[in-house]
Amino acid sequence: MKIAVVSDAVSPWHVGGKEARYREILRRIEGGGVDVHIYTMRWWGKGRMPGHTAIMPRMKLYKPDGQRSMLQAAVFSVACLRLLFVKADLIEADHMPGPQLLTLAAVARIRRIPLVATWHEYWGAATWEEYLGKLGRIGALVEKLGARQVDAIVAVSGQTRQDLLRDGIKAGKVHLVPNGTWTGKPRAATAREERAGLVTFGRLIPHKRVEIAIATLAELRRRGHDLELTVIGEGTEREKLEQLAEELEVSEQVCFTGVLEEQAEVWERVSRARACIMPSEREGYGIAVAEALAMGTPVVVSDAKMNAARHLVDDGSTGRICTAGSVESFADGVETVLQYDHLAVQRRFTEGGEGCSWDDSAGRQLRIYEELLSSRGKA
Repeated sequence: MKIAVVSDAVSPWHVGGKEARYREILRRIEGGGVDVHIYTMRWWGKGRMPGHTAIMPRMKLYKPDGQRSMLQAAVFSVACLRLLFVKADLIEADHMPGPQLLTLAAVARIRRIPLVATWHEYWGAATWEEYLGKLGRIGALVEKLGARQVDAIVAVSGQTRQDLLRDGIKAGKVHLVPNGTWTGKPRAATAREERAGLVTFGRLIPHKRVEIAIATLAELRRRGHDLELTVIGEGTEREKLEQLAEELEVSEQVCFTGVLEEQAEVWERVSRARACIMPSEREGYGIAVAEALAMGTPVVVSDAKMNAARHLVDDGSTGRICTAGSVESFADGVETVLQYDHLAVQRRFTEGGEGCSWDDSAGRQLRIYEELLSSRGKA
């Protein structure tokens, strides 16, 4: 089985939930008769990169204001026509930025091979118009058409699956394959006295609302808590966030690490924090939240409608679900979880079954591919 994976951003050059998912699942399904090749932008320098093909030059994914670049989306969509000349049994594509699914659907029909799209979050008309104004109507239309053109959709969370079904996508077409919770053997959660400070991690872009985490630290210090905050990640908002820390007079208590080279270093820092603040208002799943809970680090999250990560938190047991955008609510939430037993948080999350292993996720994803090919007599 030859699988052509199409995504404009991939690990290790770009860090995020979809990149982590592809990294973990693809390395598990490759081999044993399965050949995986990734088609993306040229993230590396000159020359060839094993297992990868650049179908276009590297372009910035985000504009200075943090919005997705529509120009990059259009160029990537056109570049996907190169898949016409690729020998593959199946195309697997990330659903973002969106227009490329229409191109790939045409390619798949011409090549007579199935097209599978992995969907992290389904926006719908209201969210698209909030994001792009009147142009959001076009975004919503492209999203809906893309979902209808592909042969199968892999939804990474129950919320995303329900959002797709609510917009009229046939149930038999949408398969739920949750993200894995852990990429290695979970370490024992450290005792409370061995932990210090707060942490937030992920891309520093507008909808992650990292400014709430910084303002929450300032509020907690005003309430008398001697805490510091580690911000792990990089993005268009970093300069604004650094300025905010100065304005709130907590710049000496906020550490911006940028992107850490090794994932193990991220886990080490998260496992040593007393609590994790994740104010994001839009998540298709929330891998970072699941990873923190698996390490016994309680998490405070937003109750925003588009934040599927809130479903990973057992409010009052493994973390708190706070009012979106409210510094007071997040500060109250952190004060509560600072008292939690970390071993209990780890145990409750693990036993609660909110996530599955990456091995399980990869197996379920591979079965979808096999069933599609079998239905076409190509297995």
